[in-house]
Amino acid sequence: MQQIAGDDIQRELKLDIACGKNKRPGFVGVDLWEGADIVVDLWQFPWPFEDNSVDEVFCSHYIEHTPDLIAFINELYRIMKVGAKAEIIAPYYSSIRAWQDPTHLRAISEATFYYFSKKWRLINRLDHYPLTVDFNFDCNLLLDPYWQEKSEEEKKFAIRHYVNAVSDIQARLIKREHVDESLYLAEIASECWELGQFVEAIRFCEQLLERDMAGVDEYLMMADFYQKNDKFAKAFTMYRSALKFDNESFQAHCGLIRLLGSAGKVKKAQQYLENIRKTNQELADLIQGLL
Repeated sequence: MQQIAGDDIQRELKLDIACGKNKRPGFVGVDLWEGADIVVDLWQFPWPFEDNSVDEVFCSHYIEHTPDLIAFINELYRIMKVGAKAEIIAPYYSSIRAWQDPTHLRAISEATFYYFSKKWRLINRLDHYPLTVDFNFDCNLLLDPYWQEKSEEEKKFAIRHYVNAVSDIQARLIKREHVDESLYLAEIASECWELGQFVEAIRFCEQLLERDMAGVDEYLMMADFYQKNDKFAKAFTMYRSALKFDNESFQAHCGLIRLLGSAGKVKKAQQYLENIRKTNQELADLIQGLL
């Protein structure tokens, strides 16, 4: 299949995917319909566009029809440039419009788009899903005219409790640049720790450890957690591992000395501090001042 690059059509390649007979102005229409600018069977992959070649995508009332939404969104991600925007419109799940058409294969809500975030999939233990995408997104709900003039409180109640209060959902997806999974795991672990979700934080730290991707911060979190849970041997190992990354880590040295002290090994703690003093007097003084 011949690949179509942005320069083959116009400087900025903007695609109206599944355009039908109502192509968006300024966009290249893509559809199986013979009148489209580019005739493509959107159920067959890959589409005839190069990787990272598309600047913008518009897709209205199609994703509820496609038989394989995962393949569709993976293909969308493949052809879009980093930072490119995709605007997707679909009937909202609580509208009769989502259910009345027998060719609709799914209902769409805000939650549908969570799955297109790599970080969200990791948080929710769904990284085994066959999704290769990583989008930032936001959603706008298109209210039925009756509710458009109501107060914000009334709108929120209607959206949550009433059918047909919302007609369509309008999502904007922005393609993120590639982020290594280890960076996401470290970020999630740190966020969980700050929120006091210590068990969850350790779960993500341990995933990094399994991948041999843990760093100083993760080792310190694990050491602190194990120490508070009276798992001194594990805590000791984590502090030592942190020091392999940064031999002058103030937190790791303090933690290790406190661990030795709490385990009743006061002499070893003092000896450890003196060993630090031999090579770094300033660091030893700082540690002693804190202990």
